Amino acid sequence: MAELNGGRLLARCLANEGVRFVFGLPSPEIDPLLAALDEHGMRLVPVRHEAAGAHMAEGLYKTTGQVAVVIGNPGPGSANLLAGVITARHEGVPLVAITSGRTAPASRSATSAIRASDASGRWARYAAGAGTRTLDASPVA
Repeated sequence: MAELNGGRLLARCLANEGVRFVFGLPSPEIDPLLAALDEHGMRLVPVRHEAAGAHMAEGLYKTTGQVAVVIGNPGPGSANLLAGVITARHEGVPLVAITSGRTAPASRSATSAIRASDASGRWARYAAGAGTRTLDASPVA
């Protein structure tokens, strides 16, 4: 069996919850998760904008009843999720929004790097107001 890392653990949790689709932009920050999706029978649906991914996850739930996951890249990608996450909450649609907390590489100057700082913490608490659930990390049967 391959080495357990954060991406594999998260994929296992999502599979245990019955997630089949993950919407998002591929990026190096989420590569470990993307590599583990196939192992657990999930499919990445690439999008061109994070808000579109959130709206696609909302549409999937409304048409099939399946909860989907949307992934936002660090910095502006996390902020781009806001429109879709807030709309889903307003509509009573459950979805899982995941963002990376990785900071900009050291090779970039602090003035040129776009950082999300604590913005994701503020809206995550707002979005979680509709209800939260702890994911189970035990192996899928």
